[in-house]
Amino acid sequence: MGQMSEKTPAQIVIVAVVFGLALTASALMLLIPQLFDAPSSAQIWAAVILGTLTAGFAGCALALRRAHPGSAQR
Repeated sequence: MGQMSEKTPAQIVIVAVVFGLALTASALMLLIPQLFDAPSSAQIWAAVILGTLTAGFAGCALALRRAHPGSAQR
């Protein structure tokens, strides 16, 4: 039972990172086509912020992934 409670916070963080990545990437994909039709400065800033958040969530997802048993650790 103790082992289950130790894994739960880590699993919540992983789910939150994946959910955040999916949400920000989806919003960015919906915003990009509007940038080709004379975008306003607010749309450009929204795209920059969403792109930065997406890259941050992707970096966290890469940092949190589990190592495969056959892979070399550096």
